[in-house]
Amino acid sequence: MAASEQVHHTLTDPAFGGDMLSVLNDLRAEGVLLDVTVVAGEEEFRAHSTVLAYGSDYFRGLFASGMKESQEKRVDLKDPSLTAEAFGLLLEFLYTGQLVVSSLSVYEVLAVANHLQVQSVLRLCSDFIVQNLRDPHFDMAKYTRGIQVADLYNMKNLQESLDAVVAEEFMELTSSEGFLRSATKDELIKLLLFENLVVPSEQQVYEAAIRWLTHDAGRMEHAAAVLSHVQLALLDVDVLYGQLETDFGATPEGRNLLLEAMAYHGLSPETRRGLNWPRSKPRAQNNVKTSLALSSTAQIFTAEGWKQSGDVSLGGQDPNTTVIAAAVVGNVLYMLFSSSPHFKSFDPTTNSVNTLATPDGCVLRDAQAVSVPGIGQVSNMISPVRYWSGEAKMVAVGARLFLVSSNQKKAWSFDIAAGRWSKIRPVAVNGDGVALVSCQGVVLAVGGNRRPAGQMQAPVVQSGGFSFGGTPVAGPGKVTGTPTSKVQTFFPAKNSWETVSSTNQPHAGATAMVQGDTIYIGGGVTVVNGEKVTNTIVEMCRVFVMDGVAVSAWSVVPQPVCVHKFASQVAVIDRKAYFIVGGQMHFTGKLVDHDRTSEVDVEEMCQAFRKGLPLGSVVCATLSLKEKK
Repeated sequence: MAASEQVHHTLTDPAFGGDMLSVLNDLRAEGVLLDVTVVAGEEEFRAHSTVLAYGSDYFRGLFASGMKESQEKRVDLKDPSLTAEAFGLLLEFLYTGQLVVSSLSVYEVLAVANHLQVQSVLRLCSDFIVQNLRDPHFDMAKYTRGIQVADLYNMKNLQESLDAVVAEEFMELTSSEGFLRSATKDELIKLLLFENLVVPSEQQVYEAAIRWLTHDAGRMEHAAAVLSHVQLALLDVDVLYGQLETDFGATPEGRNLLLEAMAYHGLSPETRRGLNWPRSKPRAQNNVKTSLALSSTAQIFTAEGWKQSGDVSLGGQDPNTTVIAAAVVGNVLYMLFSSSPHFKSFDPTTNSVNTLATPDGCVLRDAQAVSVPGIGQVSNMISPVRYWSGEAKMVAVGARLFLVSSNQKKAWSFDIAAGRWSKIRPVAVNGDGVALVSCQGVVLAVGGNRRPAGQMQAPVVQSGGFSFGGTPVAGPGKVTGTPTSKVQTFFPAKNSWETVSSTNQPHAGATAMVQGDTIYIGGGVTVVNGEKVTNTIVEMCRVFVMDGVAVSAWSVVPQPVCVHKFASQVAVIDRKAYFIVGGQMHFTGKLVDHDRTSEVDVEEMCQAFRKGLPLGSVVCATLSLKEKK
């Protein structure tokens, strides 16, 4: 047979390579071919970079990035929450596929897996936390810690799984001695707010609340607050009559709740169906966290893009005005508008809008002529709030709102319970573009454009007038504001701003996101070789509060090359693509892999996210709204 006529066959050995990790683990034990050192805590771990890159998206991206660590093959995990013990357990998994954890160590291992982006370990730890919730019986403390971790690392699946277990085990949980003895009022109310509780009827929910209230005589003062979250109108009318004869029924709040429920029983079935009667809705639908884009209207993000919302009301505001700042407290949306009435709240539970007090100085002024460089005489018949359009920032800390206008060097605090504004010290940065964020009960102002003294803000045409919310200028079209890396914290207890660790790179117009005690900052612009350019760097730090405020050194979160072109629109954290718009980072379930996601993929993700988004600036917020069936 001629050579050209030879037939080639592919021969395979199914067993070949099957024990590769085992062989590499043996080599690790013998100290052979180890080419990278990882420092965690006070310990050094020698390993094979190939194994680390195989199991960890973090290491894969780091070693392929050309950064210093990839050249020196030494990686220092500086975060103090990443313990040597936890990293050792995770490293053992990378070589063996076996993870040894306990009900305590699982949280430390999960912290390391989240930082190093080891997806398989995140799944294993999540499953263990959920399973451990029932082992040997349901434990409220385990649930609370699990929810804290889910919130810290933005693990929506873990939170949903934990909540599903609580809903399923509600009757057993609320009957246990441990719950009756140690559960707080707020923990009980949180459970009563679940609309998917697995119970035969609302009677069992009512009985659970009564069990907790009567377990300790001192708890009866909370009866109205607790029972207001029970669908009392769904109880038998005889039960309601019986409660009228109790100490609870003798209080004004209790009597009103009971009479309200009893009145419902006096309505015909036809009338009931046409009314949104308080505390009368069966537990069926779920609340879902929904991203809102606020301008002159409210839009919600859906699977088909942004759509006009009929579930969020701006209170019949003038269509020529717009939302310029927003914050959420207890699932109530607080909004600052560019024209009167300036300050409102929206409660999705009651679908009600309330007009609230305005900060001092926020009143319309008589028309005057002012001279603006490059434009000349313009009318300034605008309110101070309009001055802030585009750079007013508002965040929530507990039951207080903090409003900052760095341009005007003014700041206020709003006490929600008292309904009153008070002035606080202003942030030191004299310019726009500050990222305002709250974390661990502290307000942080990150970056911003620093302007030379006396420099004006370019006017922006808005709603029939001019506002000073545009690009800082010293003359026609000349941009002189300089992005800064300065970071300041405002500790409400001290009523003062303090300078803390600066970011590695200047940030202006950036967006911040908080996960637990960690802050991420990305987007906006920075300065390279004296020129303003799109910022492709994402940074992170941790916030610690004891007697004062401490902020860890900022560290860079490596970004895949495929997102650099879209750095103003998307930031990648733990493989998750967070889309930047309206002062928020939004996670919609999209993931980015360093070696498998292309620029085209990222561009399509960004286009899909922005589909239907209104033109012009928007302010974003997140509310829990009823899921549409």
